Amino acid sequence: MLSEIMIKYFKVQISATSKDEAKSILRMLVEKKMVAGGKYQLANSIHWREGKIDEEEYYVISAFMLDSKKDQIIKEVTKVHSDQVPVIHYYHIDHGNQSFLDWIEKNVE
Repeated sequence: MLSEIMIKYFKVQISATSKDEAKSILRMLVEKKMVAGGKYQLANSIHWREGKIDEEEYYVISAFMLDSKKDQIIKEVTKVHSDQVPVIHYYHIDHGNQSFLDWIEKNVE
């Protein structure tokens, strides 16, 4: 059972340049049933940009999804994201309460 969970359930994290962009991306993903739901919150970023260190405020979207949606999420987010290189990455959900995992399964198509 554990190996099935590790392969099937994921949390995606996506950067967004503003609160409006984060809300818009998360809403799109939920409406298209690519994620069951998620949240966004403000975070500070220090990163390389054009050969120098840059500091900015970003929003981080965290959402819950199935493995089968990874490529589709990258494609859809890249189309609407304002960054040239949006950050999109995934974490295995290797364990969780069954009602939470069932909720993901029920709400992602």
